[in-house]
Amino acid sequence: MRVGEPRDELIARAESHARGARAANTWSAYERQWRRFESWCQAAGERALPAEPLTVARFLADLASVWRPATPADPSSSVVAGQVCEREGLRPGTLSGYLAAISVVHQTAQLDNPV
Repeated sequence: MRVGEPRDELIARAESHARGARAANTWSAYERQWRRFESWCQAAGERALPAEPLTVARFLADLASVWRPATPADPSSSVVAGQVCEREGLRPGTLSGYLAAISVVHQTAQLDNPV
């Protein structure tokens, strides 16, 4: 810390460095993903900030594909490793992006990370 440098200026510089640690597209994705999480929480009657771990789990479950065990009646073309997809959802990598966004928002707010 430089002598006489205002605390607010130091905070602004630290935030600028932290923001620069990730690409602008990453921050944009985090913002979109956070808004979707907030909207889902509002519709579900859940609190987004601070979120509970179970809230995050329910959110991800709502976005994920739904699979069930295959039966002999299922066409073989729809069976993957003995399972059939009943409802399409987001891919695991996309779900990981939502976890990262939720985590970053909580860390930035200096709250316990529900992820």
